[in-house]
Amino acid sequence: MKRRSTPWLWWWCVLPSFAVPMVVLAAEARGQPRAAVDVVFQFSEQQAIDRVTDVTVEQAERAIAEAIVKICNKRFEWWHFRPGSLESFPRMHVFLRNRQQAWELRVFFRHCAETRCEKRWFAFLRSPGDEEELPNGSGNWQSEILGCLIDDFLEDPKKDGETELRDHLKDQVPLAKGPITPIGAPAEGRCVLPLPWDVYSRLATADFELHCNLPGTGSVTLLSHGTCQSMPYVNTGQPGIVVSHIGWRQGPADAEAESIESHRADLADLQVLGVFLIAEDPRTTQAQVANCEELPAIASTGGGS
Repeated sequence: MKRRSTPWLWWWCVLPSFAVPMVVLAAEARGQPRAAVDVVFQFSEQQAIDRVTDVTVEQAERAIAEAIVKICNKRFEWWHFRPGSLESFPRMHVFLRNRQQAWELRVFFRHCAETRCEKRWFAFLRSPGDEEELPNGSGNWQSEILGCLIDDFLEDPKKDGETELRDHLKDQVPLAKGPITPIGAPAEGRCVLPLPWDVYSRLATADFELHCNLPGTGSVTLLSHGTCQSMPYVNTGQPGIVVSHIGWRQGPADAEAESIESHRADLADLQVLGVFLIAEDPRTTQAQVANCEELPAIASTGGGS
């Protein structure tokens, strides 16, 4: 498989490193925080390191990581990617391996330090048996890596890397942490999520999982559905997404969910630890969001924190 040369990518990836942080600061200044994912790139193999010229290995690795950040920020709108370190979590760790004369671009996704928190997959940088060596020189070599990430991993429908990465994000990176705002009595099973409406409004009818702790019982997951309503979140005063709780799951992630009806009395004692996106409603357009109901602020009755 002959890789297509994309030398322009190398110049694109070495744009000033302040560009991405400036975008982040502007978004945060508008009160639009997004869940962060740190990105690290490493050449790993000495054969790959020896191909780097004109810049230091650290500079080349940093530049490629920043390019990956830009790619992912364009494709995964509910999360914010940024350059990180090997000590940061959640982390998308991209690196090279050479196995049986075939270069592989491997990706590890880790949301904590333990091995159990690691999800991995890989894409070929070139297939086994290819006679043509990848070109030498910093520009072409780094461009081949980025081209592989874009063409073979994210855009190849057979590998479906974009869908796989999106699934990992949904599964491992919460959109928000901290308390929710119950609407009315907690037993009514409705609340405001701490997701700013001006950022997440297209999730107004999405499905969410609220990972919770129930004192004396342990881990509980609430299954919740967006009701196409917004309401001020009590801690910030910003409009957030209103959801209705429809299911209750206790135990492992593959355990069968129970109806919320038999657990309404427990809702007041739940401590919400994280809000995870499960499924977006593809029918929800920005025009439909404009017709969602805006509810007035009311005082929280406590519980469901």
